[in-house]
Parts: sequence; C-alpha cells; structure tokens
Amino acid sequence: MNRQTGAARISIAPTKAKGASVWRSLLECVSLAAGFVLLRLTADGLYGQLAFGLFVGALYCNRLLAPSVLFLATSFASGIDCVLVSAVQCAVMLGVSFVHIKCRRKINKWLLILYLAASQIFFVLFKTSESQELVNKLIAAGAGIVFSFVCIYVLRALFIRGLKYRLTVEENICLAVFALCVFKALDFIRVGGVGLLAFIAPLAVLLTLFVYGKSACFALAATIGFACALNAGSLTQVAVCGLWSVCAVAFMPLSRWLSALALLLCEVALVYFFDIYDGFNSLRLIAAVASCAVFCCIPGKTLEYLKAVSGNTKEKYSPRHIVNRLRVNLSRKLFELSEIFYAMQLTFKTLNNNVIPPEKAQVSIANEVAELTCKDCPESVKCWRREIKDSEQAFCDVVGNALDRGKATVLDLNSSLASRCLRTSTLLSNVNQQVAAYKQYYLVAASSDNSRNLIGDQLGGVSRIMLGLSEESKATIRFDTEREKQLVEQLTFYNILTKEAVIFNEGGELNVTLVVNSRDARKENLESVVSEVVNAKLGVCARENTDNENWTVLYLKPKPVYDVEFGFCAAKKAGSEVSGDTHSFVRLDKDKFLLAVCDGMGSGKEAERASESAVSLVENFYKAGFDNELILKSVNRLLTSVNDETFTAVDICVVDLMKGTADFIKLGAPQGLIKSGGEVQFVSGGSLPLGVLEEMQPTITKKALKANDVIVLASDGFSDAFENKDDMAALLAETESSDPQIIADKLFGKAMINYDEKPKDDITVIVARIKQ
Repeated sequence: MNRQTGAARISIAPTKAKGASVWRSLLECVSLAAGFVLLRLTADGLYGQLAFGLFVGALYCNRLLAPSVLFLATSFASGIDCVLVSAVQCAVMLGVSFVHIKCRRKINKWLLILYLAASQIFFVLFKTSESQELVNKLIAAGAGIVFSFVCIYVLRALFIRGLKYRLTVEENICLAVFALCVFKALDFIRVGGVGLLAFIAPLAVLLTLFVYGKSACFALAATIGFACALNAGSLTQVAVCGLWSVCAVAFMPLSRWLSALALLLCEVALVYFFDIYDGFNSLRLIAAVASCAVFCCIPGKTLEYLKAVSGNTKEKYSPRHIVNRLRVNLSRKLFELSEIFYAMQLTFKTLNNNVIPPEKAQVSIANEVAELTCKDCPESVKCWRREIKDSEQAFCDVVGNALDRGKATVLDLNSSLASRCLRTSTLLSNVNQQVAAYKQYYLVAASSDNSRNLIGDQLGGVSRIMLGLSEESKATIRFDTEREKQLVEQLTFYNILTKEAVIFNEGGELNVTLVVNSRDARKENLESVVSEVVNAKLGVCARENTDNENWTVLYLKPKPVYDVEFGFCAAKKAGSEVSGDTHSFVRLDKDKFLLAVCDGMGSGKEAERASESAVSLVENFYKAGFDNELILKSVNRLLTSVNDETFTAVDICVVDLMKGTADFIKLGAPQGLIKSGGEVQFVSGGSLPLGVLEEMQPTITKKALKANDVIVLASDGFSDAFENKDDMAALLAETESSDPQIIADKLFGKAMINYDEKPKDDITVIVARIKQ
C-alpha cells in the first residue's frame, strides 16, 4: 500500500510541471504570433524588417520551430515577394544556427552581425532597380539588424530570466524601443477612426503604476505618447499621456479606483474643454471608460500577485528578518547566561559550612569538657565506669544550660555531680570556654552561610530574569505592512509629516514606531490618529532624537486602562531631628506603579537610615524585575547581616494599571485601607518587620480595583493616633473629595489633632486614586 502511494506521489509533480511547461510554451507562441502580426501590419519594408528582428530574437533564445513557422506564415499577408525574402532570411539564420548547434559553439555578437548582414543581401538586391530604392532597402536592413539586437535583449529578459529580475540599463532601453514599435503598430490599427492603442493605453498606464511604480508609469506614458506622435506627426499625444500619468500618480496614495477616475476625468477634460484631438469622437471616450473599468475590475490580490511575480514589492524583508534573527540569537545567549547564573547559584548553595546546630553540638562539647576536666582525675574511674550514665547526663545538662544562657554556674550542676566532683571550678571554666568558642564558630559560620545564601538567591533571581527575557526575545515579531502604509497616509492627511512607520506585534502587545518631523512630534492629534488606524488606544512611551535634527523617532504602546494620582503628608516625631519614615512612588516596567512606606523602628537618624536603605533596595529590586518573595527575602537578609538590631516595617502596594489589580505586601506594617464607592476595606498584615528574623514570610494580598478607588498606606504613627481601626475607616468614608492630596491632608490633620499637634511617632500618609 505504501509503495503504491509513494509511486502515485512521484508521478504527480512531473505531471504538474509538464502542464505548466505546456501552458508557458503556448503563451510564448501566442505572444510571438501577436508580435509578428503587429510588426507586419504595414506594407513598407521597415515593418517587414522589424518582424525579421523579432524572429532573430526568438531564434537566439533557442526557440526554433515556432518562430520560423510564424515568421513565414505572417509574410503571406504582404505578398509573394515578402514570402521569398522571409524564406531566404529564415533559411540563412536557421542554417547558421544548426551549424553552431552541431559544432557546439556559441554565436558571438560579431558573428551574429555577419550572419544578419548575410541574411539581408537577398532583401537588398531583390528587384532593386533604382539607387533611391537601394538606399531605402539598406536603411531598412540596418533597422532590421539593430532591431534584432533589441529583440534579443527583450526576449531574453522575458523568456529566459523573467521580469522579476531587475533589468539592466541596456535591457530597459531595448524594452522601451520594442514597446515603441508595438505601440506604433497598435495605434496604426484603426477602429472607427480611433487607434486600437486608445483602448489599451489607459489600462497599461494604470497597471504599470500599481505594479512597477511611478517611474515606470511615467516612462510608459512617454513611450505611448511618442508612438502615437510617430503616426500622427504631432507631439500632442505625448502631452496627453503625460497628463494621464500625473493624474494617476497624484491619487495613487488614496486608492486605485480614484487613480483610475482621475485619469478618466483628465481625458474627459481634454476632449470637452480643450478639443485636444481636433474633433469630438465619442468612441475615444468609450475606449478610455472601458479601459479604466477593466482596471477597476481587476482583483487586488491579482495586482499583489503581479507585484510579487515582477519582484517589485517595496517591502524590505531583509531588515525585518534580521531583527527576528538577532532576537533569536539574543534569546539563545540570554538562555546560556541564565544557565550559568543558575549553576553559580547551586555552587554557592553547596559551599555552605553546614553549621552544627546547638542540639547536636551539646554532646560534642560535653565530651570535650569531660576529656579536659577528668583525664587525670583520681575519681574518673568511679564517675565514668560505675556511674557513666549519670555523668554523661550531668555534663550534657551543664553544657545545655550554658548554651541557653551564655554561661554556666555552680547552680547548673546537679546534686550528684556537685557532691562527688573534685574539680567543679575547672569543669565550669572548661564548659564556658568551649561554649564561647562554639558560639564564635557558630556566628562566623552562620554569617558566612547567610552571605552565600544571599548571593545564591540573587544569582538565582538574575537567572530567572534572564530566562524570562530569553523567552520574550525568542518570540517572532510580526509586522503589519499594510497598516503601515495606511498609517503614513493618514498621518500625512492630518499634516503630520511621517517618514517611516513600523507596526509590529511583540509578545501579544501592539507596538508602533514612527519617524516624524520634529515640529509634528508633539501634535495633540498624533496619538488619536495612530489609535484609529490600528484600532487600539496607544500612547507615546518614548521619544528619541535622530542624527538629523529635523526628524524624531516616537515609540507608541497601548495606553494603560488606568492611571494613578498621588498625595501624601508626613511629620516627624515631636522632639526628633528627622523622621524615620520613608515613602516612594515609582513607575515600574510594564505599566505598574509602586507605592511604598518604610518605617524604621524608633525615630531619628538611625531609623531614617534603616528606612531609606530598605525603600532604596525595594525600589531597585522591583525595577530590575525580581519577584516579590525574593526581593523581601534579600532585603531582610541584608538588614539582618548588619547585626545592629536594625528593624524596618515595610508596606508595599504594586498597582497594575492594565489589569486594574493591586498586590499589597506587608512586613510589620499596619493595616492599609481601600475606599471603593462608599465602602472601606482593610488590608491586614501579620509578619514581623524586616531584620528581625533571618527567615520571614511577607503577607501578600491581591485586590481588584476600579476607577476612582482610593488606596491609603500609612506608618504606625498614623494608625496609633486612632483608638480603633473603625475610626480611620469612618474618616475615610466620609471624605467626599476625590483629590488624593485633599484626602491625605484630612487624614493627616485628624491624626495630628488626636496627638494634640505633638505626634508620639513619625507619621507618613500616602494616598493614591485610581483613575481611568
């Protein structure tokens, strides 16, 4: 079964390829037939020679049979003499072609000129009786030879390379000459007194404009105009075609339908108001209308396909792919760095001294004390052989008491040991020395382990941040080229000069980058125009100056759903030099705001130093992107490592402006308040302040917020001013103002009244209002 399926699959591709090849060959034959017919339409010798040039061009592209048949078949329309001349020319060129194919040698340009000249001898001499006729035939033969080279370049570009490759200068010139001859022949064919070219020219101009661009459109319009001028003996049609192209190009940025309408209205104006054609001919207008209508009926996808086939898409793929490639490389590097930091974290964790805890050290210290005290005692045999269990327990008890209280005394000896031991003073001295040595060891080792754990935690945090950045960088950025064009057009319409626009989606978030004129960079309607085009509410998040002072780069991202207004009041403790409270309002990345109150235990400079250190560490850790637990754990270890009984209560609120949520993180802080509508909620916390214990667990509470909600954070100096929490809640609830500063002033004022204007502790009150 599998073999049959595989065989069937193998046969499909050649069948499709063969079918495509047949259609391509048929299209080439039809194109060549149309070319031969057009170039033989006139009876003069020149057009006969142009058909010969087309035959040579096809022959040079290894098309032998079809061009020969078409060249000879179309010659019958011009009479027997033309048939004879064409037959001789065909025989000479086919003959030399077969000889070179047989010898496997290419025909260089000098040999080609020689062969072309030889093929023209019969045409020049056949029935030539007068010198003027000879001159005319020599000119026609020369034109035929030149046109042969034109057709070689053109057909090679069409049939061999394809137009999706950029044409050389020589190929562009040859294509213009070839088109001029074809258009002249089309204009020579008359339908109701109007050249056939009139039905085709508007369509050709519009198609060229939207597939190949403005320059190609102007070039084609000029070529059509000159072709008509050669037939009419007047340059009027050159001006007409030029006006067509100008009108079409002018409305191109708006839409292709308006561009076609502009061309049509231009033609109507030229006919009715300027009588440009020396007489009204309704058929000419019908031809223009039909041509423009055909263009408007062409599907947009077909035009895009033609652009793609011709290789004329203006989208710059390389820079955009380079961006994604660089992001992938960056992602890989970040991941490797993340692994390095993770390995370093594990290394630091394994380097711990594994400090012997007191409960395990107790037995070891007791054995060491017994060795030092009893080794040469005459009663040692009695104590350590007859009453060994009592002796071991007695020594352990003495050591245990010394570990608990810092020193052993006679009172710590049990009655049995005290009655039979002859060296109690030596025993107590040894116990105290060994316990002191152990405590010194424990302090140094624990401090070393704490430092290693702190560094290890930081390395682990850095590792996780880099891993997250790696995941973000790995995601492919997708660009929206269609809306980029639309955005540039819309901004230009509103007089915001825009040089470049880039719209892309990164991690599910829409981003827009604009390069605009510096004078327009701060226009009020810029954000609204961009938001309308991308169908999302965006705001300018950053501005950068370019090397050219006339241009500014703007970065726009989705605007947060909410924003925050702040107010605060603070006072130091009565009689204190400085306040030990510190507060902070900081915008974090990804549209988050940090509110924090740090209350150093006590008042004065030491409390101020502790709170400032804590709030500074908290701010920097959050800005770096560390998570809540690691931040507070690290700050706590840093404070405990100082070993100067520095304690700090921390009250943190992180507001997510996009989601409308708030995380309250409390360590030894008093209750916070949230006013939503007319109700007041409490946010409680039960943990000890930072710096008390090495291991701590913050109280984290998540709350949903909405517009006009009010958040209050305060130090314990404020909460202690009220008899109970319900008084604080009632005061906040009855405050009618929505201004956070007015609310802060009212809460602070009430606290000061309760303190009789002499606060017993430092007071800090911060108020934040959520607005939409």
